[in-house]
Amino acid sequence: MLFVTLMSYKSHLTRQQIDEASQRRARWSYPPGLELIAEYWVQGSPQVITIVEAEEIGPVLAANYTWADVFDINTHPALTVNDGLQALQMTGVIKRRGRRPKALAAAMRAAGK
Repeated sequence: MLFVTLMSYKSHLTRQQIDEASQRRARWSYPPGLELIAEYWVQGSPQVITIVEAEEIGPVLAANYTWADVFDINTHPALTVNDGLQALQMTGVIKRRGRRPKALAAAMRAAGK
């Protein structure tokens, strides 16, 4: 399963603490059980966005706990566009009829599906 984590520096941190946390983050390795798909460092908030794949939530929680001292952390399960559409079709929320809308077809092509 995919998980997206949004991490924002805690508001009380000093510039030095943020610099130290950034250096610590650059040296850090993901724990076993997590496959890193992408990590982005963003100017603005959140400062770090990660996408990981894991069989279960435990390794995700362990990774988040490592950073709870410097980041406010929000983690969300996620699906690819195709997986999400397939899940919606399987549950009957949407029905597949004819051609896809142009915007959806373009998004799926961009995702390599």
